[in-house]
Amino acid sequence: MQAASRRNLTSRRDQRGFTYIEMLTVLVVIGILMAIVLRLGGSVSENGRARQTQATIATLDSALTSYLTERPGQFPADFRDSAGVQFPIIDGRCTEDIGGPPNSFTAPAFPSLALFFASVRGNEAIESVVRGLDPSRVVQVQMSQYSSRFPQPQERRAGASADTAIRMITVLDGWDRPIRFVHPKYDGGFGNGFRQASPGAAAFSSVGRENLELDLTVAGGGTQRATFRRAAMPFDPSGAGYQTAWTGDADEGLSPGERPYFYSSGRDGNPGTRQDNIYSTRPNFPAETATSAQ
Repeated sequence: MQAASRRNLTSRRDQRGFTYIEMLTVLVVIGILMAIVLRLGGSVSENGRARQTQATIATLDSALTSYLTERPGQFPADFRDSAGVQFPIIDGRCTEDIGGPPNSFTAPAFPSLALFFASVRGNEAIESVVRGLDPSRVVQVQMSQYSSRFPQPQERRAGASADTAIRMITVLDGWDRPIRFVHPKYDGGFGNGFRQASPGAAAFSSVGRENLELDLTVAGGGTQRATFRRAAMPFDPSGAGYQTAWTGDADEGLSPGERPYFYSSGRDGNPGTRQDNIYSTRPNFPAETATSAQ
């Protein structure tokens, strides 16, 4: 009788199933495991993008080395098309293209890598490298996407009686943003910017510098003035109206050894936050922004 009662009690306990506390504990454990898996997956994904970007930049730098070996001397800093239009191969923003109030900072960076490719088109060392890149990383560029001041560059092909638009391309980094090219002629920083008042401070002080003004030839002769800014932080992060979407114009890097370099603006897409930028060769930076929140 007692044995039967014990069996019935055990049977009832077995049929009881999980308590709410036990179920909650299991769900919490599952949630923690899922969070760990997602975090690890995101880290692996970010590392993969960074490695892909590093490999692409290393390939571009190798192509530049081959080009400079074939043609000793400094790589040209400006590209002049068949119509006579002069394009500076500059990493920065053309202030005339911003098209908004002084603190909008919405203009895209000048397509420096695309202009680099346009200036070396027809060179087999460069073109073979481009053909070897992942096709999904190579995209066409229209100057109208970047500037209202500069037309699509033109070329005169052999045997042709008229100029045609150059098929411009650029290469994307692992975060689908154009890789940048910096020439020693246009390196460093110019244009007003900001830096931390002191290391770790919440407030920022102004860095007063002139914009870079260039007189560039246009089609048919004559010149136009274009103004460029290359400030790592052209806005005050501690000031009123600051928007987290604003990014620097460029990294302000100084070309090492007077050699051009390539870089990606990294995960955050801001070239001014240099700690996550990926470089072919890491440059030096101007003293006036040495204490920036970079």
